[in-house]
Amino acid sequence: MNKAVVLFTLVCVMTGLYSVVHAETLLEKLTPLVNEHDRILAVESAAESAAYDLRAAEGAYYPEVDVTVEAGREEIEVAPADSGATVDARNEQTITATQLVYDFGATEGAIAEAEVRHEQALVQVDLSTQQLIFEGARAYLDLMRALEKLEYARRSEQRIMEQTGVEEALVEHGAGLSSNVLQAKQQLAGAMALRVMAEGDLANAASRYRAVFGEIVGESQVADFQMPPEPFSRLPINVEEAVTLALANNRQLVMAGQNVEIAHEQLTQAEAEYFPTVNLFAEAKRRENDSGYSGVRTENNIGVSLEWNLYNGGSDEAAVRSARAEVERARYAQQDLARTVEEEVRVAWENLLTFRYNAELLQNQADILGEFLELARRERKMGTRTLLELLNAEVMYINAIGNAVSAEYDTYMAAYNVLYATGDLDLDLFAQ
Repeated sequence: MNKAVVLFTLVCVMTGLYSVVHAETLLEKLTPLVNEHDRILAVESAAESAAYDLRAAEGAYYPEVDVTVEAGREEIEVAPADSGATVDARNEQTITATQLVYDFGATEGAIAEAEVRHEQALVQVDLSTQQLIFEGARAYLDLMRALEKLEYARRSEQRIMEQTGVEEALVEHGAGLSSNVLQAKQQLAGAMALRVMAEGDLANAASRYRAVFGEIVGESQVADFQMPPEPFSRLPINVEEAVTLALANNRQLVMAGQNVEIAHEQLTQAEAEYFPTVNLFAEAKRRENDSGYSGVRTENNIGVSLEWNLYNGGSDEAAVRSARAEVERARYAQQDLARTVEEEVRVAWENLLTFRYNAELLQNQADILGEFLELARRERKMGTRTLLELLNAEVMYINAIGNAVSAEYDTYMAAYNVLYATGDLDLDLFAQ
């Protein structure tokens, strides 16, 4: 019986622990986010629309069949007047089939434009997914950072509060100094201010987390959050490789290149207006009691038609000039964006190096200050260290540990920023 109880308890504990870990990993948070967020659903709908636009453009390759049906009464007066008038119920049916033969690239340009727009819509889905992953990772880590800093601030406040109580007790027993109590209270007020600021930062981080993930979390839930796997192994070898990858894979830059392609296809369509459109047509008509003739008549026609606008007030020339200017605009925008992306990558890479080195230094500083604080506490008990020195050490330590915590999270975000700029930020990065 006891073994069964122990086994059941062990299973419950293990299952509970697994549920917490499984539910609170960043990967588990991001997966539904990139599948169900309104931003993703919107761009996926845009991609679906672009796919149908492509199918609609491809329809120009196929014959167009039109049916016309007319019915009514017809009255025809014939001279001289004494001949009377013909009044009949008439009807007419016409079926016409038209097949495009050649339009000097207008149709090909329209289809090519639709293809590029569809591809661009798919790239937009990928871009929006990467943006959400980046925002989600930042919101998740910022919340972890804020809670950790708050915990350190509370711990420091509690220690200073305890020290203040000790000094007050010494004064009450005539063994302490009132100035020491005032110094302790002054430091306590500062520690309380840091704690209040940390609580505000946590509240702001929770608001941002709610905006991204659509859920409210408390401190106990945030405490279950886990640091994601280190992203540094996915990074390029050096900044030059990062720039090369970004110029080839950055989604915004890819879309800018597609804008150039779209402009070229629009120019092709505009230039095609200079030339005629050649169609093959076939037409069949059935007429009954039409045009004064009683009975049924049929007509069948087949041939080739050529439509060519010779003058329309210069609209064609204006359209071509506009399309050429759009090609230049898209090309200049692409070149400008390429320089911007390169700058962003170089800045992100330098920030990564700075944050990593700074994190090492700040952690080292926090470790040293932690050792000094423990030593100062012992020296204070022995009377060889003043209260003010001890309290200053306490404040310095909490500041140092807070800075070290922030620097660690900053290195992660800097790495994500590099991967986002190079177009390599995906969910696989967060898999354990």
